[in-house]
Amino acid sequence: MSAHKDYEEILALAALGAATEAEVRALELHLGDGCRECERRLLAYRSVAGELVGLLEHRRPSAGARERLRGHVAGCEHAECEALAALGGLSGLTGEEEVGIADHARECPRCRNRLHSPVAAALAGLIESREPSAAATSRIKQAVRASAQAATARAQVPLVGRHEEKKAIGQALRALGRGEGSVIVVEGEAGVGKSRLVEECLAGASGVEVWRGRAVAVEGTEGYGPIVDMLEQWAAAWGRPEETSKAKALERAVLETMGSEGREVVEFLARVSRARFEPTQPGAGSVVERQIRASLRRLIEVAAKRRPLVLVFEDLHWADESTLAVLESLLPVVESCPAVIIAITRAASGKRASRIAEMAERVVGLRSRRVRLGGLAEREALVLARRLIGRSALPPRLARSVRECGGNPLFIEELVRAARVASAPGETGAAGLDLGRLIGTRVECLEPRAREVLEAAAVAGRRFHRAVVEQVVGRRGDVGETLGQLERLGFLRSTLSRETGHRRVRTLQPQEVWEFRHALLREAVRARIPVERRRQLHARCAAAIEEVFAGRLHDFHGLLAYQYLEAGDIERAHARLMDAGETAASAAASAEALAFFRRAYDLYRQAGLRRDLASEVRLERNLGLALLSAGQLSESIEHFNAALRLLGEWVPASRLALWAKAASDVVAIAARLYSGRLGCARAASARERALFELMYNRCRAQNVVGDPRRVYDNLAAIRHVGHLDLASVDHAIGIVAAAGAFFAFAGISFDPSWRFLRISERLAEKGTPEDRFLHRAMSFVVHYLAGDWSPEHDVEDELVERGIRAGFLWDADVYLGMAAERAVARGNYDEAIALRERIAALRTEWGYEFSRSNELAVTAMLELERRRLDAARAAASCWYDLRDEAPMRVFALGLLAKAETLDGNLDRAEEALEHARILIERGGSYPYYQGVYLKARLALDVAWIERARQASRVPAGLARRARRNARRALASARKVARDRGEIWRLVARLEWLLDRPARAAAWWRRAVDECERLGLVPELGRAWLDAAAAWQDAPTEAAAWWPEGASACLRNAAAAFEAVGNDRELALVLEARRRVRAA
Repeated sequence: MSAHKDYEEILALAALGAATEAEVRALELHLGDGCRECERRLLAYRSVAGELVGLLEHRRPSAGARERLRGHVAGCEHAECEALAALGGLSGLTGEEEVGIADHARECPRCRNRLHSPVAAALAGLIESREPSAAATSRIKQAVRASAQAATARAQVPLVGRHEEKKAIGQALRALGRGEGSVIVVEGEAGVGKSRLVEECLAGASGVEVWRGRAVAVEGTEGYGPIVDMLEQWAAAWGRPEETSKAKALERAVLETMGSEGREVVEFLARVSRARFEPTQPGAGSVVERQIRASLRRLIEVAAKRRPLVLVFEDLHWADESTLAVLESLLPVVESCPAVIIAITRAASGKRASRIAEMAERVVGLRSRRVRLGGLAEREALVLARRLIGRSALPPRLARSVRECGGNPLFIEELVRAARVASAPGETGAAGLDLGRLIGTRVECLEPRAREVLEAAAVAGRRFHRAVVEQVVGRRGDVGETLGQLERLGFLRSTLSRETGHRRVRTLQPQEVWEFRHALLREAVRARIPVERRRQLHARCAAAIEEVFAGRLHDFHGLLAYQYLEAGDIERAHARLMDAGETAASAAASAEALAFFRRAYDLYRQAGLRRDLASEVRLERNLGLALLSAGQLSESIEHFNAALRLLGEWVPASRLALWAKAASDVVAIAARLYSGRLGCARAASARERALFELMYNRCRAQNVVGDPRRVYDNLAAIRHVGHLDLASVDHAIGIVAAAGAFFAFAGISFDPSWRFLRISERLAEKGTPEDRFLHRAMSFVVHYLAGDWSPEHDVEDELVERGIRAGFLWDADVYLGMAAERAVARGNYDEAIALRERIAALRTEWGYEFSRSNELAVTAMLELERRRLDAARAAASCWYDLRDEAPMRVFALGLLAKAETLDGNLDRAEEALEHARILIERGGSYPYYQGVYLKARLALDVAWIERARQASRVPAGLARRARRNARRALASARKVARDRGEIWRLVARLEWLLDRPARAAAWWRRAVDECERLGLVPELGRAWLDAAAAWQDAPTEAAAWWPEGASACLRNAAAAFEAVGNDRELALVLEARRRVRAA
């Protein structure tokens, strides 16, 4: 870098103290080369920075200054105008303020010079010859914001005490320079100075970037509050003055930070911050939540590697569950990136405070620190009081009150303020008062108008907008001045925010937002308002919000529900709770959506609201969907059934009624399917679409939890949609494709499966990629069961990913599980392991805990196929313990019994199979699950017969039982191609042992042919090995039916086992070949 313009950004950053160490070194080298021009510019920029910090230290633009500028008054307070000019350089003024200061500057030479001075130029661009890069602009703005916060902190009374706590936080911040991250949980009682301590530590930190987000205290908050707050502040630092779209600013910030990799991240961060409004598909909330967490984590990892990062989460005792889930997912970032996460929470929040600290200790271990703040020591409390009151000695009564207040800094501040407003300063009777009464005393001393405005603000919330308060107290011109007065008295503070009324509003135009200086102040002011007057204020506040923000009420449903509840307007509160739940669900805040719907449900039941069918259906439907997204599937089914009953759908309760309805459904489905009329009728009405949506989502929940009614309810959904034009019904392809898989999976018939798949294929051709995934996944299932294992039926990885992102986790789990099972059967163990990892990712990355079952099943089958019997037993036992559903346990017991049989533990295998038999008799089982049991049963029978033959002769009863089980296994194999090779091989062994060599040879030949057709290489090797054993046992009989000879059979077996790496079975073959050669 040699040209001056190449150093302009670094000069600007260095002047503000925002340059990195590498940039400072490069600049020093350049200046050391004798560049006078850059040295001159650095001095000029430092002068500019000094002026700015000086303005920020002395005063901030007050509400009064803003009022005077808006009114274009003749008077001029230059310092306030200078500060406003500085804000203008940061693009922090509203359009109205920009006009006001421009008009004023035409009349005031000094302010005109200031407006066009290097201060504005430095803050707007800070580069004379070219526009700064977005990265430099962001750092400049963040440095200026940090200067403002540091100046505000310096304007306060210096922090008293807290030496150990400051040391602990300071050490963590200094470790960032060495690339070491950590998590700090700061907890303490309300008013003890948690946020002040953190700000003091951050003010002394250099070379770090700080992102802040705070939870709000007002009830009715939707999900991700602190995350949205953090993202909006960060995105605003990257935005340009001409940008008014929050979506554009967020996109610019992410792409400048992450490059092209950030395009996918923008999609999900825009959703959570409501920069874009895209409803979440029903039931897909947990998937989107995972994507949001992963996207935010990726952004933070990239940002932290560019520059050390501090994430401050304030007031987490009010945080929603979605925010806490995000926080937990972010904690591991500190182990790989230079990032510090500071979580601030009240100790009085009990389990919430402990949960956050324990979460940090569990996730990052020694990298977590817990900073507990108690009250100040008596000496420190007195020092603070003396500094606040500005005297070297305290009046006796005030000193006594300070000693008795427990060292709470907020309490001490209020004691001093009360002493200042008392008629006899310093002699206030504050002793013995609690904090609420103390604040109430100050409120009583206010003028009536100021008290009226303060009470309206307390009802509006900790953070509020002036327009709302004006509506509540009446539009009189003194509201702004009154707010300014309350700010000077320490009740409120104002900020220039880009929230424009609510953190979710999709704009970047800045507005003036007010908030209580501490949540306890708001609580104390609100508590002293008489109950009836408080209700009236809440009602007026709700009306004001609806009027002021009429164009974007979807951002205020939760707050309005709270206001109406406090006002006692139950009907409107119920309506707003429903709206708030739907808004939270659309933003993938499943926990908050469920909380809103539960509250609406309880309110509807307890308050005795008049019955309304549409409202009840909406309530039951929304509760079902919220529970489905939250993973509470069994409970969601109850609410789906309740909604169906309200719409007039028959939901049988008894087993007999269930069977009768299922029989009726099967007949109706078959009639339409085989006549070609299924799905070719009239378009669905709104009621019919609503019915099907409920049935479809009920089926989704039932398929995951293994509800015993799932077969019957799937039939009901198929029959319902079969009477309609499928193209007119959302998700119809899902139920039609699933119907195709159902008839094959249940072992009823493959013919209806092919017919259903042809229908779903026609729908998929005109549908979305997600539709194509559903069809292809279910088509794979049918072809897999039928025995067509050609690769043309595999689903492309990209399509599977689309299905997962759309929330079809059950379908993806089924497809990947069967694909892994096929890979195991073929001996493609590396492919099976890769598929198992993808199954595990459904749990670890997408929160689909049920995939753990498939993961264990694949592990057990894989280890069993490789004859690693201890590992196979362990995985099968874990799977059995994990799931309560009978079909899953039958499958697990079958694998466990097979492992015991191969290990020679026939009695243990018998116990496992007896348990499986009882489960089958109690509840039945599909051929897919029962086939594993029947294979193990047949293998055990063959082992018992081999043992009996070695001892003497085979008992007739044992032979009859084995033949009976062989017939059952063969019937099952016709329905599940996976089992054919093994079952046919076992039948061949059984026939040979029972002295039927011709039948044995025929079954061996069929087994070999089927194994070769399907590519079942390990099983093919076993078939050849069994044939070789028959040759050795009775060469004359074997030669008549199996002419290849023992050596050829063993050679084929060895080739098969060597191809797949089954070393243990290969060793058996080699030993057999040595015996043959020796003979």
